[in-house]
Amino acid sequence: MFTTPPILKRIWNAISSVFQTETPGQIRPVSYYTVGTDQSDIGRNFDLEIREPIVRSPDIARPLAEMIEFCPEASAAIIEIRGSVLSSDDGDDMGFTIADEVATGVNVEPEIKKILDRVVDEVLGGTNSELAIERMLEWGDAFAGIGVNTRLMQIDRIVYLPTWEMFRIEDNQSRLLGYEQRRFLTDHRELFHPLTICHWRFRRKMLYGRSLFAESVKANDWEHLKQATEDLAAAARSIGINPNVHRLPDGCDDEYATAYRQQYEEAKRRGTVTDFYLMPTADVAKVGNLNPDLTALANTVLLWRQRIAMSSRVPNYLLGIHNAGAKDIAGQPALGYARFINSIRRNLTEGIRQICDLELALRGIPKERWLYAIKYPRIGVNPYGKATASTDDNNTLIGTEDV
Repeated sequence: MFTTPPILKRIWNAISSVFQTETPGQIRPVSYYTVGTDQSDIGRNFDLEIREPIVRSPDIARPLAEMIEFCPEASAAIIEIRGSVLSSDDGDDMGFTIADEVATGVNVEPEIKKILDRVVDEVLGGTNSELAIERMLEWGDAFAGIGVNTRLMQIDRIVYLPTWEMFRIEDNQSRLLGYEQRRFLTDHRELFHPLTICHWRFRRKMLYGRSLFAESVKANDWEHLKQATEDLAAAARSIGINPNVHRLPDGCDDEYATAYRQQYEEAKRRGTVTDFYLMPTADVAKVGNLNPDLTALANTVLLWRQRIAMSSRVPNYLLGIHNAGAKDIAGQPALGYARFINSIRRNLTEGIRQICDLELALRGIPKERWLYAIKYPRIGVNPYGKATASTDDNNTLIGTEDV
Protein backbone atom coordinates (compact mmCIF):
# COMPACT_ATOMS: atom_id res chain seq x y z
CA MET A 1 0.00 0.00 0.00
CA PHE A 2 1.36 3.40 -1.00
CA THR A 3 2.05 5.84 1.84
CA THR A 4 2.39 9.54 1.06
CA PRO A 5 5.81 10.81 2.19
CA PRO A 6 5.60 13.50 4.91
CA ILE A 7 7.49 16.00 2.76
CA LEU A 8 4.78 15.83 0.08
CA LYS A 9 2.13 16.44 2.73
CA ARG A 10 3.99 19.52 3.94
CA ILE A 11 4.38 20.83 0.39
CA TRP A 12 0.70 20.25 -0.30
CA ASN A 13 -0.32 22.06 2.89
CA ALA A 14 1.87 24.98 1.88
CA ILE A 15 0.53 25.37 -1.66
CA SER A 16 -3.10 24.33 -1.13
CA SER A 17 -4.10 27.08 1.29
CA VAL A 18 -5.54 28.96 -1.69
CA PHE A 19 -8.16 26.22 -2.08
CA GLN A 20 -9.50 26.98 1.40
CA THR A 21 -10.75 30.40 0.33
CA GLU A 22 -14.54 30.33 0.05
CA THR A 23 -16.27 31.46 -3.14
CA PRO A 24 -19.95 32.31 -3.66
CA GLY A 25 -22.07 29.64 -5.30
CA GLN A 26 -21.00 26.09 -6.05
CA ILE A 27 -19.43 24.55 -9.10
CA ARG A 28 -21.74 21.52 -8.94
CA PRO A 29 -25.34 22.20 -9.94
CA VAL A 30 -27.62 22.86 -6.98
CA SER A 31 -30.35 21.11 -8.96
CA TYR A 32 -28.38 17.83 -9.16
CA TYR A 33 -25.79 17.53 -6.39
CA THR A 34 -25.21 18.02 -2.72
CA VAL A 35 -21.82 17.74 -1.09
CA GLY A 36 -21.34 14.33 0.49
CA THR A 37 -19.08 11.32 0.71
CA ASP A 38 -21.71 8.71 1.65
CA GLN A 39 -22.62 5.66 -0.44
CA SER A 40 -25.80 7.15 -1.88
CA ASP A 41 -26.08 7.89 -5.60
CA ILE A 42 -25.00 11.48 -4.95
CA GLY A 43 -21.98 10.36 -2.96
CA ARG A 44 -20.88 7.81 -5.57
CA ASN A 45 -21.31 10.25 -8.46
CA PHE A 46 -19.49 13.08 -6.75
CA ASP A 47 -16.22 12.35 -8.57
CA LEU A 48 -17.75 12.14 -12.06
CA GLU A 49 -17.64 14.92 -14.65
CA ILE A 50 -19.88 17.88 -13.84
CA ARG A 51 -22.70 18.32 -16.33
CA GLU A 52 -24.37 21.57 -17.28
CA PRO A 53 -27.91 21.74 -15.81
CA ILE A 54 -30.72 23.62 -17.56
CA VAL A 55 -32.79 25.98 -15.40
CA ARG A 56 -32.81 29.36 -17.17
CA SER A 57 -34.24 29.52 -20.74
CA PRO A 58 -34.64 25.74 -21.34
CA ASP A 59 -36.14 26.32 -24.82
CA ILE A 60 -32.80 27.75 -25.93
CA ALA A 61 -30.41 25.86 -23.70
CA ARG A 62 -31.50 22.28 -24.38
CA PRO A 63 -31.05 22.21 -28.19
CA LEU A 64 -27.93 24.36 -27.81
CA ALA A 65 -26.43 21.89 -25.33
CA GLU A 66 -26.97 19.03 -27.78
CA MET A 67 -25.35 20.96 -30.60
CA ILE A 68 -22.34 21.96 -28.49
CA GLU A 69 -21.90 18.39 -27.28
CA PHE A 70 -22.27 16.50 -30.57
CA CYS A 71 -21.70 18.84 -33.54
CA PRO A 72 -18.09 18.51 -34.81
CA GLU A 73 -18.30 21.78 -36.75
CA ALA A 74 -19.32 23.73 -33.64
CA SER A 75 -16.63 22.05 -31.53
CA ALA A 76 -13.92 22.74 -34.13
CA ALA A 77 -14.95 26.40 -34.37
CA ILE A 78 -14.85 26.95 -30.60
CA ILE A 79 -11.45 25.28 -30.29
CA GLU A 80 -10.07 27.39 -33.15
CA ILE A 81 -11.46 30.66 -31.74
CA ARG A 82 -10.21 29.89 -28.24
CA GLY A 83 -6.72 29.34 -29.60
CA SER A 84 -6.86 32.50 -31.70
CA VAL A 85 -7.92 34.66 -28.75
CA LEU A 86 -5.11 33.52 -26.47
CA SER A 87 -2.22 32.89 -28.86
CA SER A 88 -0.27 34.48 -31.67
CA ASP A 89 -0.49 33.11 -35.19
CA ASP A 90 2.70 31.06 -34.76
CA GLY A 91 1.78 29.83 -31.27
CA ASP A 92 4.90 31.27 -29.64
CA ASP A 93 2.95 33.70 -27.43
CA MET A 94 0.18 32.31 -25.25
CA GLY A 95 -2.26 34.00 -22.89
CA PHE A 96 -2.42 37.65 -21.87
CA THR A 97 -0.24 39.85 -19.66
CA ILE A 98 -0.22 43.23 -17.97
CA ALA A 99 1.41 45.62 -20.42
CA ASP A 100 4.38 47.75 -19.42
CA GLU A 101 2.69 50.85 -20.82
CA VAL A 102 -0.81 52.23 -20.46
CA ALA A 103 -0.30 54.26 -23.60
CA THR A 104 2.67 55.30 -25.69
CA GLY A 105 5.25 56.79 -23.33
CA VAL A 106 3.07 56.26 -20.20
CA ASN A 107 4.36 53.43 -18.04
CA VAL A 108 2.28 51.35 -15.62
CA GLU A 109 3.24 51.94 -12.00
CA PRO A 110 5.62 49.19 -10.78
CA GLU A 111 3.42 48.51 -7.73
CA ILE A 112 0.30 48.17 -9.88
CA LYS A 113 2.04 45.86 -12.32
CA LYS A 114 3.44 43.65 -9.53
CA ILE A 115 0.01 43.26 -7.92
CA LEU A 116 -1.75 42.47 -11.18
CA ASP A 117 0.99 40.16 -12.46
CA ARG A 118 0.24 37.94 -9.46
CA VAL A 119 -3.47 37.93 -10.30
CA VAL A 120 -2.79 36.98 -13.92
CA ASP A 121 -0.33 34.24 -12.96
CA GLU A 122 -2.12 32.72 -9.97
CA VAL A 123 -5.81 33.44 -10.55
CA LEU A 124 -6.45 33.92 -14.27
CA GLY A 125 -3.58 31.96 -15.76
CA GLY A 126 -3.54 28.44 -17.18
CA THR A 127 -6.88 27.11 -18.37
CA ASN A 128 -8.95 29.52 -16.27
CA SER A 129 -9.25 32.11 -19.03
CA GLU A 130 -9.90 29.36 -21.60
CA LEU A 131 -13.00 28.31 -19.67
CA ALA A 132 -14.35 31.84 -19.77
CA ILE A 133 -13.90 31.99 -23.56
CA GLU A 134 -15.45 28.58 -24.15
CA ARG A 135 -18.49 29.28 -21.98
CA MET A 136 -19.03 32.68 -23.59
CA LEU A 137 -18.97 31.13 -27.05
CA GLU A 138 -21.02 28.06 -26.13
CA TRP A 139 -23.69 29.61 -23.92
CA GLY A 140 -23.30 33.36 -24.39
CA ASP A 141 -22.48 33.82 -20.69
CA ALA A 142 -19.79 32.73 -18.23
CA PHE A 143 -20.11 33.16 -14.47
CA ALA A 144 -17.31 32.81 -11.94
CA GLY A 145 -17.36 33.15 -8.16
CA ILE A 146 -14.45 35.24 -6.85
CA GLY A 147 -12.65 33.88 -3.77
CA VAL A 148 -11.43 36.78 -1.60
CA ASN A 149 -8.89 36.09 1.12
CA THR A 150 -9.91 38.61 3.78
CA ARG A 151 -6.82 37.84 5.86
CA LEU A 152 -4.34 38.73 3.10
CA MET A 153 -6.78 41.11 1.38
CA GLN A 154 -6.31 39.58 -2.04
CA ILE A 155 -8.10 37.37 -4.57
CA ASP A 156 -6.99 33.76 -4.28
CA ARG A 157 -9.02 32.05 -6.98
CA ILE A 158 -12.12 31.99 -9.16
CA VAL A 159 -14.58 29.12 -9.55
CA TYR A 160 -16.80 28.81 -12.63
CA LEU A 161 -20.49 28.33 -11.86
CA PRO A 162 -23.18 26.50 -13.90
CA THR A 163 -24.21 29.00 -16.55
CA TRP A 164 -27.88 28.05 -16.84
CA GLU A 165 -28.42 28.03 -13.06
CA MET A 166 -27.14 31.60 -12.65
CA PHE A 167 -29.49 34.60 -12.74
CA ARG A 168 -28.49 38.24 -13.03
CA ILE A 169 -30.67 40.49 -10.82
CA GLU A 170 -31.12 44.12 -11.91
CA ASP A 171 -33.69 46.77 -10.95
CA ASN A 172 -35.82 48.75 -13.41
CA GLN A 173 -32.99 51.25 -13.90
CA SER A 174 -30.53 48.51 -14.95
CA ARG A 175 -28.65 48.78 -11.66
CA LEU A 176 -27.03 45.46 -10.79
CA LEU A 177 -28.25 44.15 -7.42
CA GLY A 178 -26.53 40.76 -7.40
CA TYR A 179 -26.70 37.18 -8.66
CA GLU A 180 -28.57 34.02 -7.69
CA GLN A 181 -27.85 30.34 -8.29
CA ARG A 182 -31.26 28.67 -8.46
CA ARG A 183 -32.38 25.06 -8.18
CA PHE A 184 -35.41 25.75 -10.38
CA LEU A 185 -36.91 28.76 -12.13
CA THR A 186 -39.02 30.12 -9.25
CA ASP A 187 -36.46 29.27 -6.58
CA HIS A 188 -35.01 32.29 -4.76
CA ARG A 189 -31.83 31.65 -2.85
CA GLU A 190 -28.96 33.66 -1.43
CA LEU A 191 -28.27 36.87 -3.37
CA PHE A 192 -24.57 37.08 -4.14
CA HIS A 193 -23.01 40.55 -4.01
CA PRO A 194 -22.08 41.95 -7.46
CA LEU A 195 -18.40 42.22 -6.50
CA THR A 196 -18.20 38.49 -5.74
CA ILE A 197 -19.38 37.28 -9.16
CA CYS A 198 -17.69 37.90 -12.50
CA HIS A 199 -20.10 37.79 -15.44
CA TRP A 200 -18.71 37.58 -18.97
CA ARG A 201 -21.25 38.27 -21.74
CA PHE A 202 -20.78 37.52 -25.44
CA ARG A 203 -23.08 39.29 -27.91
CA ARG A 204 -24.92 40.93 -25.05
CA LYS A 205 -28.64 41.40 -25.60
CA MET A 206 -29.97 42.87 -22.35
CA LEU A 207 -29.34 40.95 -19.15
CA TYR A 208 -27.51 38.05 -20.76
CA GLY A 209 -25.36 37.25 -23.77
CA ARG A 210 -26.10 35.03 -26.76
CA SER A 211 -24.31 31.92 -27.91
CA LEU A 212 -22.15 31.93 -31.02
CA PHE A 213 -24.62 29.40 -32.47
CA ALA A 214 -27.88 30.89 -31.18
CA GLU A 215 -29.23 31.50 -34.68
CA SER A 216 -28.15 28.05 -35.89
CA VAL A 217 -30.19 26.48 -33.10
CA LYS A 218 -33.27 28.63 -33.77
CA ALA A 219 -33.07 27.90 -37.51
CA ASN A 220 -32.66 24.15 -36.83
CA ASP A 221 -29.41 24.04 -38.81
CA TRP A 222 -28.04 21.35 -36.52
CA GLU A 223 -31.21 19.24 -36.86
CA HIS A 224 -31.08 19.57 -40.63
CA LEU A 225 -27.39 18.65 -40.70
CA LYS A 226 -28.06 15.54 -38.61
CA GLN A 227 -30.89 14.46 -40.91
CA ALA A 228 -28.92 15.16 -44.10
CA THR A 229 -25.92 13.22 -42.77
CA GLU A 230 -28.12 10.26 -41.85
CA ASP A 231 -29.75 10.32 -45.30
CA LEU A 232 -26.35 10.37 -47.01
CA ALA A 233 -25.06 7.50 -44.85
CA ALA A 234 -28.17 5.40 -45.51
CA ALA A 235 -27.96 6.03 -49.25
CA ALA A 236 -24.25 5.18 -49.30
CA ARG A 237 -24.91 1.92 -47.46
CA SER A 238 -27.74 0.93 -49.79
CA ILE A 239 -25.65 1.71 -52.87
CA GLY A 240 -22.49 0.09 -51.56
CA ILE A 241 -24.28 -3.21 -50.96
CA ASN A 242 -25.15 -4.50 -54.44
CA PRO A 243 -26.41 -8.05 -53.81
CA ASN A 244 -26.19 -11.00 -56.18
CA VAL A 245 -29.35 -12.38 -57.82
CA HIS A 246 -29.40 -16.14 -58.44
CA ARG A 247 -31.98 -17.11 -61.07
CA LEU A 248 -32.62 -20.82 -60.83
CA PRO A 249 -33.47 -22.92 -63.87
CA ASP A 250 -37.06 -23.33 -64.97
CA GLY A 251 -39.03 -26.01 -63.23
CA CYS A 252 -36.90 -26.34 -60.03
CA ASP A 253 -38.70 -26.85 -56.72
CA ASP A 254 -38.06 -25.70 -53.12
CA GLU A 255 -35.87 -28.71 -52.38
CA TYR A 256 -33.57 -27.84 -55.27
CA ALA A 257 -33.41 -24.18 -54.21
CA THR A 258 -32.51 -25.13 -50.61
CA ALA A 259 -29.77 -27.49 -51.74
CA TYR A 260 -28.37 -24.88 -54.12
CA ARG A 261 -28.28 -22.21 -51.38
CA GLN A 262 -26.56 -24.56 -48.90
CA GLN A 263 -23.96 -25.57 -51.47
CA TYR A 264 -23.29 -21.92 -52.35
CA GLU A 265 -22.90 -20.87 -48.68
CA GLU A 266 -20.53 -23.75 -48.06
CA ALA A 267 -18.43 -22.71 -51.06
CA LYS A 268 -18.21 -19.13 -49.71
CA ARG A 269 -17.02 -20.38 -46.34
CA ARG A 270 -14.18 -22.26 -48.02
CA GLY A 271 -13.03 -19.14 -49.88
CA THR A 272 -13.76 -16.84 -52.79
CA VAL A 273 -16.16 -18.29 -55.36
CA THR A 274 -14.64 -17.74 -58.80
CA ASP A 275 -16.62 -20.17 -60.95
CA PHE A 276 -20.31 -21.06 -61.32
CA TYR A 277 -21.59 -24.16 -63.13
CA LEU A 278 -25.15 -23.41 -64.10
CA MET A 279 -27.95 -25.32 -65.79
CA PRO A 280 -29.77 -23.89 -68.79
CA THR A 281 -31.86 -20.76 -68.02
CA ALA A 282 -29.98 -20.27 -64.68
CA ASP A 283 -28.09 -17.03 -64.08
CA VAL A 284 -26.12 -15.06 -61.43
CA ALA A 285 -26.15 -11.26 -61.75
CA LYS A 286 -26.00 -8.02 -59.72
CA VAL A 287 -29.16 -6.13 -58.80
CA GLY A 288 -27.84 -2.86 -60.28
CA ASN A 289 -25.29 -2.25 -63.00
CA LEU A 290 -25.40 1.56 -63.01
CA ASN A 291 -23.29 3.97 -60.94
CA PRO A 292 -25.77 5.89 -58.73
CA ASP A 293 -25.14 9.58 -57.97
CA LEU A 294 -24.93 10.85 -54.36
CA THR A 295 -24.08 14.42 -55.36
CA ALA A 296 -27.42 15.91 -54.33
CA LEU A 297 -27.31 14.34 -50.86
CA ALA A 298 -23.63 15.32 -50.38
CA ASN A 299 -24.36 18.92 -51.40
CA THR A 300 -27.19 19.06 -48.87
CA VAL A 301 -24.81 18.03 -46.12
CA LEU A 302 -22.33 20.69 -47.26
CA LEU A 303 -25.08 23.32 -47.25
CA TRP A 304 -25.92 22.80 -43.57
CA ARG A 305 -22.25 22.54 -42.63
CA GLN A 306 -21.67 25.84 -44.43
CA ARG A 307 -24.50 27.55 -42.51
CA ILE A 308 -23.04 26.45 -39.17
CA ALA A 309 -19.55 27.53 -40.28
CA MET A 310 -20.99 30.91 -41.29
CA SER A 311 -22.39 31.39 -37.78
CA SER A 312 -18.99 30.61 -36.25
CA ARG A 313 -17.23 33.35 -38.29
CA VAL A 314 -14.22 31.02 -38.60
CA PRO A 315 -12.66 30.78 -42.11
CA ASN A 316 -13.81 27.61 -43.84
CA TYR A 317 -10.34 26.23 -44.42
CA LEU A 318 -9.72 26.21 -40.65
CA LEU A 319 -12.80 24.00 -40.21
CA GLY A 320 -11.85 21.54 -42.95
CA ILE A 321 -14.49 22.88 -45.36
CA HIS A 322 -12.99 23.36 -48.81
CA ASN A 323 -14.44 25.94 -51.20
CA ALA A 324 -12.66 25.54 -54.51
CA GLY A 325 -14.21 28.68 -55.97
CA ALA A 326 -13.61 30.99 -53.02
CA LYS A 327 -11.42 34.04 -53.56
CA ASP A 328 -9.60 36.12 -50.97
CA ILE A 329 -10.12 39.72 -52.01
CA ALA A 330 -7.39 41.96 -50.55
CA GLY A 331 -7.22 39.80 -47.43
CA GLN A 332 -10.73 40.86 -46.30
CA PRO A 333 -11.78 37.45 -44.88
CA ALA A 334 -8.64 37.35 -42.74
CA LEU A 335 -9.16 40.94 -41.61
CA GLY A 336 -12.77 40.19 -40.72
CA TYR A 337 -11.71 37.21 -38.63
CA ALA A 338 -9.09 39.36 -36.85
CA ARG A 339 -11.76 41.94 -35.99
CA PHE A 340 -13.99 39.17 -34.70
CA ILE A 341 -11.21 37.82 -32.45
CA ASN A 342 -10.55 41.32 -31.13
CA SER A 343 -14.23 41.71 -30.25
CA ILE A 344 -14.08 38.50 -28.19
CA ARG A 345 -10.93 39.78 -26.48
CA ARG A 346 -12.84 42.93 -25.55
CA ASN A 347 -15.61 40.83 -23.96
CA LEU A 348 -13.03 38.78 -22.08
CA THR A 349 -11.22 41.92 -20.93
CA GLU A 350 -14.33 43.30 -19.21
CA GLY A 351 -14.34 40.41 -16.74
CA ILE A 352 -10.56 40.48 -16.32
CA ARG A 353 -10.67 44.18 -15.48
CA GLN A 354 -13.39 43.60 -12.89
CA ILE A 355 -11.18 41.06 -11.13
CA CYS A 356 -8.07 43.25 -11.42
CA ASP A 357 -9.91 46.34 -10.17
CA LEU A 358 -11.22 44.40 -7.17
CA GLU A 359 -7.68 43.23 -6.39
CA LEU A 360 -6.38 46.81 -6.46
CA ALA A 361 -9.23 47.97 -4.23
CA LEU A 362 -8.49 45.19 -1.72
CA ARG A 363 -4.86 46.30 -1.66
CA GLY A 364 -5.91 49.86 -0.82
CA ILE A 365 -4.93 51.39 -4.16
CA PRO A 366 -7.07 54.50 -4.87
CA LYS A 367 -9.18 54.39 -8.03
CA GLU A 368 -7.34 57.22 -9.76
CA ARG A 369 -4.26 54.98 -9.88
CA TRP A 370 -6.03 52.06 -11.57
CA LEU A 371 -4.21 52.67 -14.85
CA TYR A 372 -3.08 49.52 -16.62
CA ALA A 373 -3.56 47.62 -19.88
CA ILE A 374 -4.25 43.98 -20.77
CA LYS A 375 -1.97 42.86 -23.58
CA TYR A 376 -2.82 39.99 -25.94
CA PRO A 377 -0.60 38.32 -28.57
CA ARG A 378 -0.61 39.85 -32.03
CA ILE A 379 -2.94 38.34 -34.59
CA GLY A 380 -1.25 37.35 -37.86
CA VAL A 381 -3.38 38.41 -40.82
CA ASN A 382 -0.99 38.90 -43.71
CA PRO A 383 2.41 37.14 -43.82
CA TYR A 384 3.77 40.04 -45.92
CA GLY A 385 2.44 42.79 -43.63
CA LYS A 386 4.13 44.59 -40.82
CA ALA A 387 3.06 43.73 -37.26
CA THR A 388 1.76 46.58 -35.15
CA ALA A 389 -0.18 46.99 -31.92
CA SER A 390 -3.29 49.09 -31.32
CA THR A 391 -5.02 50.22 -28.17
CA ASP A 392 -8.79 50.09 -27.66
CA ASP A 393 -11.04 52.33 -25.56
CA ASN A 394 -10.45 50.25 -22.43
CA ASN A 395 -6.66 50.71 -22.53
CA THR A 396 -6.41 47.10 -23.66
CA LEU A 397 -3.57 46.35 -26.03
CA ILE A 398 -4.84 44.15 -28.83
CA GLY A 399 -2.53 42.71 -31.47
CA THR A 400 -3.22 43.59 -35.09
CA GLU A 401 -1.45 43.22 -38.39
CA ASP A 402 -1.14 45.68 -41.28
CA VAL A 403 -2.13 44.48 -44.71
